[in-house]
Amino acid sequence: AQKLDHKPHHDVDDNVEKTSTTNNSVRSRSDSLSMYDEEQGASQEETTFNASRNLAYVIYGGLYTGIAQHFIYNEIFPQIFGDDPTPLTVLSEVAANALIVGPMLGLPVAYLTKALVLHPTDGNPLAEGLKRYAEDVQLKGLLLKYWALWVPVQAITFAYVPEHLRITFMAFVSFFWFVILSVVSAEEEVDVTERTASTVPPAFPQRP
Repeated sequence: AQKLDHKPHHDVDDNVEKTSTTNNSVRSRSDSLSMYDEEQGASQEETTFNASRNLAYVIYGGLYTGIAQHFIYNEIFPQIFGDDPTPLTVLSEVAANALIVGPMLGLPVAYLTKALVLHPTDGNPLAEGLKRYAEDVQLKGLLLKYWALWVPVQAITFAYVPEHLRITFMAFVSFFWFVILSVVSAEEEVDVTERTASTVPPAFPQRP
C-alpha cells in the first residue's frame, strides 16, 4: 500500500485543533446516544441527560484522542516503526496499540477522567476509576470489545489513511466505540446501585 503525501508541517497545529474539536463533538454525541438508549430500555417514560458523564467524555476526547493520539500515532510511532507502511510496520503498530497504548494508556485515562469528573470528592477517585477499569476488563470483556473494533480499524488506519487524516478518521470510528464504552461503564454503575440498594433495609417493615 502506498501512503499519500504528508500534510505540510505548518498545518499540524491547525489539524490538531480541528481534530480535537471533532473528537469533542463525536464523543459528546455518542455518549448522549448511549445514555438515551440505556434509559429507553429501563423506562420508556423517563429520560434524563447526564451532563457530567458527557463532560467527562468531551474532556477525554479533546485531551487524549484529539491531542495525545496525534503525537503517539503521527510523531512517536513513525520514529519507532518507520514511515513506510509495509505489512511488518503495520502489524507492529497495530500490536503496539492493542497491547500497550490502549490497555495501558487510552482505556485507563478514560476511566480516570470519568471518575475525576463524576466523583471528585468521593474518597480516592483515581483508585476508584482504576478499580472499575479492572472490573470491566475482567468481568465484562472490555479488552475483547476494544480489540474487536480497533485491531481491524487501525490496520486500515496505518496501512491506507494518510498521516494527517488518521486522527480525524479514528474520531469518527470512535463514535461507535464510545457508545460501547459508555454502555459498559453505565452497566457497572447500575450494578453498584443495585448492590447498594439491596443492602439498605426498607423504611417500613413488610407485613407478613
